[in-house]
Amino acid sequence: ALNKHDDIGLMLLDVYLPDTTGIKLYDYIVKTHAKASVIVFTAFEENNVARSLIHKGAYDYINKPYELNVLISKLLKGWLRYQLPFLDRLESILIKSEDKVT
Repeated sequence: ALNKHDDIGLMLLDVYLPDTTGIKLYDYIVKTHAKASVIVFTAFEENNVARSLIHKGAYDYINKPYELNVLISKLLKGWLRYQLPFLDRLESILIKSEDKVT
């Protein structure tokens, strides 16, 4: 299913999955969607798997159960991280524009 969507910018990844591990899936995500911000979910406060995924490049992690405001904050930050290259290009275009405000 991931192959069909080239423009995925934000993913939520549970560490423990029924058919595979979060580490194996994360490695696949990096190969197919390198620019995506990945937020890892874990049910354990002290989770070495989540920390190892952060060291591999995952954007952040959330412990379950989580507070909704924490989830929303991390989702927004992850999405903005994905959008930064676009926003930088937009800013560059706007700065180069001949339309000056005086």
